[in-house]
Amino acid sequence: MGRPATEALRCVAGFFKHAIPRNPGQRVFVSDLRWALAIGAELTAGEYLRRRLTRAAPLPLIVSACPGWVCYCEKQGGALLSRLSPFLSPQGIAGSLVKRGLDATCYHVSIQPCFDRKLEAARDGGFWTNGTKETVAPEEEGKENEKGEGEEAGGEKVPYTDCVLSTAELLEWMREVDETLPWRAPLDSEVDPALEGGRNPTNETLARVEGSGGYLHQAMLKAWRHAVAEAEKDTGDPAGSPSTPVFEYETKRNRNHQLVRCAALPEEVFCVAYGFQQIQNIVRGLKKNLPAVRSYTFIEMMACPDGCLNGGGQIRRSPHTPQNHEATLRAVEGVFEEFLMNPEHVSGSCLENGEGGEANCGDFKEEESHSGNLAKKDSTEAPKWDHATSSCQQNGIHAPASTGEGEGAAPAEKPLFSQKFAREILERVGLDAVRCVFVDRQKDFEEMLNKGNIQSLKW
Repeated sequence: MGRPATEALRCVAGFFKHAIPRNPGQRVFVSDLRWALAIGAELTAGEYLRRRLTRAAPLPLIVSACPGWVCYCEKQGGALLSRLSPFLSPQGIAGSLVKRGLDATCYHVSIQPCFDRKLEAARDGGFWTNGTKETVAPEEEGKENEKGEGEEAGGEKVPYTDCVLSTAELLEWMREVDETLPWRAPLDSEVDPALEGGRNPTNETLARVEGSGGYLHQAMLKAWRHAVAEAEKDTGDPAGSPSTPVFEYETKRNRNHQLVRCAALPEEVFCVAYGFQQIQNIVRGLKKNLPAVRSYTFIEMMACPDGCLNGGGQIRRSPHTPQNHEATLRAVEGVFEEFLMNPEHVSGSCLENGEGGEANCGDFKEEESHSGNLAKKDSTEAPKWDHATSSCQQNGIHAPASTGEGEGAAPAEKPLFSQKFAREILERVGLDAVRCVFVDRQKDFEEMLNKGNIQSLKW
C-alpha cells in the first residue's frame, strides 16, 4: 500500500466500521492483536522459566503459536508434544477472552498473514463450551429435565475464531469496494511498543526480533531478570548488576537458523528456526538426541522462512506491488520496524502501572491453573457486553459512514482492548481459558499414507 503502518491500521478499522453493511444497533470493534500477543509471549516466557527452574517438564520449550508447525508436530508422535508451549496463539487468546469476557455470541474475524490460521480456527482446541442454561418455555415448566439432575442444558461449542482472512484476501476485498481505500477510523485497542523503552538489546533488527511475536525475546528477558535477581541476592549489591542485557545472535547456515546467547545465562541457548527445512533438521535432532540440538533450551519455531512477516497469506507481487518478493519483504520489515520504534504507540495502561511500556503480565499466578481453584471461578458464563455504556457507542462508531476521523470530534476514551482488559478477564476465568490442546495424530497420519490417500494430507 506504500503507507505507514499506523495509517494502514486506521484504514482497515475504517473499512470494517464504515464500509461493511450491518443491521441497526450492530456494533463493530476493530482491534490490533498486540495486547493478546503480549499476554501469550509473557505466559510462554513464564512457562520457560518454570521448566528451567523445576525441571518438571522437558526442554527445549518450543513456541506453539505457528499452526503450520503445530500441525507438523502432531504428526510426529507424542514425544515432541510435551515440549510445546501450552498456550494459545494471539488469535486464540483474543477470541477466547473476548467471548468469555464480553459476549459469547459475537462474531470474531481474524486478519492474519498466514493461511494456516484458518486451520487453527477449526482445530480441536479452538472451541469453548458455553454452559449457560437454556431459557425454559412456560409450557415446559415442571417437566423432568431429560439430561438428568445437575447437568446443564444448552451447552454449546463456541469457536474462539469464526472467520480468518489473510492480509492478501482483505486487501483484495477492500479494493473491490473502493480502489482508493478512503476509509479511516481509530482502533479499539491499545497498540503497545514491542520492547521496553524502545530498546533493542541484541545485534539483530527489531523486525527480526519481533516479527514473529517476540516469544524468544520475552523468554530471554525473563530468564535474564531472574538470573540478575539471584545474583543480587548472593552479592547483596544491586549496584553491581547490569542494567540491560546483551543478547548475541549467531547465524548458522542462514538467517533462518540462529542461536542466541547471553553472558549472564551461560547454560541457556535460545534458537530461532524458521521454515520447514529448519523444522525438519531440529525435529530430527531432537528425536536422535543430537548434541547440537540437545543444548537448546528454547526454540522459536515458525513454518515460514523469515517468520510471520513472510507468511503465505501476505500480499505478493502484483500490479500494486511490482517489485520482486525479496524487495517486498524487506519493505514490510522496514515499515514494521518503523512502527515499533514510533514513541506515539506507548501504551497508557503500561505507563500507569509504572512498567514503562513493557508487557506486564508476570502477575498471573500460574499455579492456580493446576491447583483446582478454577472450579470456584465462574468460567462457564460469558457476560453480555453492556451496549448502552460501551466506549464504542460513546465514540460514535455508528455515525453515518465517513472516510475521515473528524477534526472536531470529542476526545476518545481509552481503547476497550488492552493488556489490562486481558488481565482482568484472566483473573476471573483462569489460565485454562488460554491453554492449548494438542493431539497425537501420528497413527492417523500413517494410516492415510498406507491407504495412499495423499490428497487428504493437504493443509
